[in-house]
Amino acid sequence: MKRAASSSVAAAAVIAAGLWLLWPRLHEQTVRADVLIVGAGVSGLSAAYEAGRGGASVAVADMNSVFGGNAVMSEGGLFIVDTPLQRQLGVRDSTELAESDMLAWGEDSDAEQARAFVRASRHEIWDWLTSLGVRFSAIRQQAGNHAPRFHENPERGLGVTRPIYRECLKYPNIRFYWSTRIDRLTVEGGAVKGARGVNVRNGGAVRFEARSIVLASGGFEGSEKLVREHWPAGAPQPERILLGSSPNSAGAALRMGADVGAATHRLDHQWRYPFGVPDPRFPGENRAVSVRNLNALWINASGLRFVNEWASSRYTVEAVEKQQPATYWLVFDSKGVADLRYSGVDWADPAVARRLLVDNSSVTQQGATWTELARNAGLPADRLEATVARYNRMVADGEDADFHRFGKQAVEPWLMVFTPPAPRALDAPPFYAMQAYSMTRKSMGGLRVDLACHVLDAAAKPIPGLFAVGEASGLGGVNGKAGLEGTFLGPSIVQGRRVGRQLANDYGHGAIQPAPPQPAPWNQQRGSLACRACHTLPMRWFAARAGFRHFGRSHRLAEDRAYDCMRCHAEIQLNPWRHRIDRMAQTDNCSLCHLPAPK
Repeated sequence: MKRAASSSVAAAAVIAAGLWLLWPRLHEQTVRADVLIVGAGVSGLSAAYEAGRGGASVAVADMNSVFGGNAVMSEGGLFIVDTPLQRQLGVRDSTELAESDMLAWGEDSDAEQARAFVRASRHEIWDWLTSLGVRFSAIRQQAGNHAPRFHENPERGLGVTRPIYRECLKYPNIRFYWSTRIDRLTVEGGAVKGARGVNVRNGGAVRFEARSIVLASGGFEGSEKLVREHWPAGAPQPERILLGSSPNSAGAALRMGADVGAATHRLDHQWRYPFGVPDPRFPGENRAVSVRNLNALWINASGLRFVNEWASSRYTVEAVEKQQPATYWLVFDSKGVADLRYSGVDWADPAVARRLLVDNSSVTQQGATWTELARNAGLPADRLEATVARYNRMVADGEDADFHRFGKQAVEPWLMVFTPPAPRALDAPPFYAMQAYSMTRKSMGGLRVDLACHVLDAAAKPIPGLFAVGEASGLGGVNGKAGLEGTFLGPSIVQGRRVGRQLANDYGHGAIQPAPPQPAPWNQQRGSLACRACHTLPMRWFAARAGFRHFGRSHRLAEDRAYDCMRCHAEIQLNPWRHRIDRMAQTDNCSLCHLPAPK
């Protein structure tokens, strides 16, 4: 009798569990808000902050399970004009000079958009971010600029996105819907009034009803198909190109906009870099890590230099794509290991970079001599050795007679990708060769918008209820054919804040005072045993599941580092049946992966 009863209880439990798993697929979730923002990158977060602060109810949907988009993986540098830091360092700059640089470098930039961005950059970016606690620590002069304007912060992309996200969390009228893919917009009476999508983790349908929609879902540089479809006319198209943008940057805004009659512009304006190294964490996915080394030589398959390695990407990427085959090797010595710079990754620990990139034979070949290195890398040994020997002689002479990388005939500094360092001979074994390709990065074209970020139709008329910001709009065309560094995150912030304030003015009910979320007063259990009692699935298994990309990667890294669960989850409030995550406290954990460990 007891056995029958226990069997009935077990069966009931199985049925209940099955219904709990199936419920999302059987029930469509409905979300109502004044504003729906599609994408939680830097432009979407900026728009959410302004709209929410002004009293509008805001729903933010993102395919990922975390904030930040492409911006959180970037260097975090921002093009800002006439700042206190520039003045402190004795840099003379002006909006007139910056406008001239942007229009000249881009060639066909939208002049109205470019001027509006430049003139707003100090107030909209510097003043705002510093008020949120962002600290700018240095300025670099990047190619195309006649003054240093690339403002760096010590926390890179995380240092820009995390403060904005944390501000959004202070407003109860801003709600986030993670792992939610928006598939199509809904139109009523000629106006966009909502969207439909799906929770990619559980397959449940989600319907959003909103008075306005802001597309902040990024560009299309994560889709090789779209990249090649819109390849610039006349430019050599390499057989292999690596993808340097998020897999979620697959042109969703273009597709959804086209369905409601939106026009597009400048889709062939794509910013590519020549720094793509295959990401060893994702074999077979054709994904890139952006790797630079200012003290390396770029050697083609014939064992020869072929370009000034310090020149702007605007020129070097085309030189790479003209090679046969369209690839090259970053060649450096043991002293050059410390000169590696990398971005587009969620780790910043030099030891991790060393293990994954330098000491990984699937990425980098080594040799005690140049002959051994050439043999391991598949390069002609005689030519490689002769090329390096010639370069070392030119370093000793102080003149790069071949490509004017340094010396009296060196290229003007404003055409250089970095402030040129002192040239150094490659003479300290072991020697290294890291194969690289051109890589996609940023969309400078997208849905056509006006200065207020309204999406326009083919007749240049605003589509009621629809806005686009960031790469979804091609940044409004501010960059033209060639982007000055820092003019992707910057315009994204300016556009996001601009449209957010407009929507707050349309739908807000007055300014709301921010209030940091308070943790629930539940009992908190310490230690990993309670976690592992339930969470027994191997974390690596999750990495390949839809909606669990970040979850799988972060837990895989935690496993590799042998972290206790509480290292990352001490903020979780527990009771026997539920978790409550303190999202504000959780953002502190991002530093564990995105920033180097404190020394």
